[in-house]
Amino acid sequence: MLLLIEAGLVMRSQQPLDAMLAALVLMLALVGAAALIAAIIGEPREGTENPRGRYRHVR
Repeated sequence: MLLLIEAGLVMRSQQPLDAMLAALVLMLALVGAAALIAAIIGEPREGTENPRGRYRHVR
């Protein structure tokens, strides 16, 4: 999220950006968006079938 905010601030700055810098900022914004989406989705859970089923033999 921080990377997206920084990229937005750089793109909205009053200084004219060089084409190479603008491309780099856009690339970093895409990486930041992908990281944010991956963090929101998260990792899949392991063993979602029955959490007590693994420990029945322990009784």
